[in-house]
Amino acid sequence: MKPRNRSLTGTVIAVLVLPVFAGLLACMPSFPVPIGNPEKSRIDSYISGMWIMSDGSQTMIYLYAPYDKRTWLLTTYAIEIDEEFCSAEDFETAEDFLTYDQIIVNFEDKPNSCFEVHANWIAKAWLTKLGGERFITIELKNYYDEDLGYELGEWLVNRVDLISPDVLRLRWIDADQDGFDSIDKAKATRRQYEKIIRKQPDNPEFYDEEHWDLNRVESEDVEIFADLIERLFDI
Repeated sequence: MKPRNRSLTGTVIAVLVLPVFAGLLACMPSFPVPIGNPEKSRIDSYISGMWIMSDGSQTMIYLYAPYDKRTWLLTTYAIEIDEEFCSAEDFETAEDFLTYDQIIVNFEDKPNSCFEVHANWIAKAWLTKLGGERFITIELKNYYDEDLGYELGEWLVNRVDLISPDVLRLRWIDADQDGFDSIDKAKATRRQYEKIIRKQPDNPEFYDEEHWDLNRVESEDVEIFADLIERLFDI
């Protein structure tokens, strides 16, 4: 096994045994049923691999590891400054200390104590095509957030658009939005949601206002990010 693959696999396995804490997953749009059928799906190898997203205050690291030909094992980490030990002023560019370029410099130069894993989750993920557009369904297997904890039994759904060869846009689709008012969530089936989405995949009433742009981690940088995760979890 190549060193790069060994690092990534080891990181995923190590996180699988982390304890989780009870609570409520409340801030992400969710669905009461899964969208699509993972047994009939096919992964897109172009999505497989490591991606990052930063909003200036935290960095999200996504690892789409193929589980089989149909699904991914999706592991996600949210990393923030630990203000007990470091402050934004300790960084040369505080407003974007966790962007792709800065993260490489800062995580190599700063001690582990400057950073904390604010949240992480492990999920099964698969693709579904509806109305000519692609959607990723995320089935949580383990979720930890220092504020929210975790809740299983709901699914997260993103529309997936390739903005450029190395930028993947995820748009949260929300079962509570007005476009789904005709569905009784307590009795809902996935086919009811799929039928509505298929007819109007571009309907803005389906989507949350925010979207996430993920940047592909370049092959030569994968080891840096894998090492960062290992350091923060003391693997």
